[in-house]
Amino acid sequence: MKSDIGRDIVDRVRDLAEQAGRRGYITNSAFLSPAERVAAENWLKKNKSFACAGGYEGAERQVCFLLPDYKDGLGLEAFEIAEVVCVLRLNIRAHAAVRASMRSGELTHRDYLGSLLGLGIRRDQIGDILVDDDGAFVFCLASICGFIESNLVNVGALSVSVSRVSLADVEVPERQVEVIRVTAASPRLDRVAASGFGVSRTQMADYIRGGNVMVNWQEELRPDREVVPGTTISLRGHGRIVISSDEGRSRKGRHILLIERPK
Repeated sequence: MKSDIGRDIVDRVRDLAEQAGRRGYITNSAFLSPAERVAAENWLKKNKSFACAGGYEGAERQVCFLLPDYKDGLGLEAFEIAEVVCVLRLNIRAHAAVRASMRSGELTHRDYLGSLLGLGIRRDQIGDILVDDDGAFVFCLASICGFIESNLVNVGALSVSVSRVSLADVEVPERQVEVIRVTAASPRLDRVAASGFGVSRTQMADYIRGGNVMVNWQEELRPDREVVPGTTISLRGHGRIVISSDEGRSRKGRHILLIERPK
């Protein structure tokens, strides 16, 4: 999996970089997943001038911009990002009484994404989706903003209104996480991940050797790899955890780690 992602994305960004250099203007990819972005950046850092942006600070899915020579070292202007990345505000249409009776968060990220993909939109045309109680902010390629505005009328069983807003006006919801305190004899990947995902160490080691675990968005096949604070661990089908801090040792000499898991 790792090598396939790497080869594919490097081929794509190489072509885009050559176009930027040859034609003298900025080129860009579609939205990249974190794993794709890491693969692209690993190649680009050694070869080309580039910048990545997803529409707001900390975006998970981002567009990779390949810069011509005259932009080397200058980065991207806000208007250059806005020419490529658009954000739509989706508001749930509901009578006040109906809205009051709705469960908080009734519509999920999956509901919004499913409705967008149901329009025939490719996944890489959609960036992050930030859900709140009244609707969601949807980041997408500017080229499909108008199409979504004209065609998206429902998400799940609820009708929605769609309007374009400025990137600067996006209200990023506070990330909701559960903090888990774990202890381990050593900060090995299999031990820490097993505690974080609530599975046995043996099962986690099998997941790792089977290519189902990514560390900082790159496939990791070594159960004994040591992990440190700031490390993101993803388990296919189970989401991800982040090691937020090392709290030192217990009286018995075990490592005490705090792990964040999205709610």
